[in-house]
Amino acid sequence: MTLLSHPREPSALAPRWPPAFSPRRGRRSDSSVRHARRTDGQQRCRLNAPFGQFLYLRRTASIPDEALRIVRGNIGPDGSKQPDCTGEFEAERYNSASYRITFTRPFATTPTIVTTAFQGPFIANVHRAEPGQAVIGIQDYNGVGRDAAFHFIAVG
Repeated sequence: MTLLSHPREPSALAPRWPPAFSPRRGRRSDSSVRHARRTDGQQRCRLNAPFGQFLYLRRTASIPDEALRIVRGNIGPDGSKQPDCTGEFEAERYNSASYRITFTRPFATTPTIVTTAFQGPFIANVHRAEPGQAVIGIQDYNGVGRDAAFHFIAVG
């Protein structure tokens, strides 16, 4: 998105608006948002900001809509899945202070994984992420591996 700022009257570089959204028709309120679909199929958004400025937002790159999949879960210190999780993964404690999460349906690409330890003053790290599995390691603030419960969310 690109943000273009204009004084009270838009310049010649500003997008052409349909008459219903013309700034010459007067201000409807101190702060408002107007959306318009232009005849070329591009959508524009005009923000009517206080102090007589109009802010125009427009899409500058064609980004396809992503259909993202989210898998989330809570894992106990023994590697067991807690009941308030999505059912799209299996978990196991596969080494001291390391846990393997295997996705029942692999992601199309490598997912983004965020994890947080919620037991004790520990740090949870993603050691390896692949479309079909992830390895999470837990350690204390001194860098010593510890078994602890953690949360995770995988998006891809």
